[in-house]
Amino acid sequence: MPSASGFFVSAGSAFNDPSRPLVAVWDDWPRSVRRGTLEWIKTARTTRTRQKRIDDVVDSAAANRRPTPFRR
Repeated sequence: MPSASGFFVSAGSAFNDPSRPLVAVWDDWPRSVRRGTLEWIKTARTTRTRQKRIDDVVDSAAANRRPTPFRR
């Protein structure tokens, strides 16, 4: 269910609290990861690649993880 602050994660997600909005996960990432993620999406050369990167970011946030290129 969407909210003004972001999208809520479904009850079957990896979150302990399924009502935690994805924007809260975004806000928890360090500034360098957020900035790098936006740059990573922006530098995609094709629409298809850009969409795959956006999907990766959304899926990673839903699983409470950093996007693929920023995982430790």
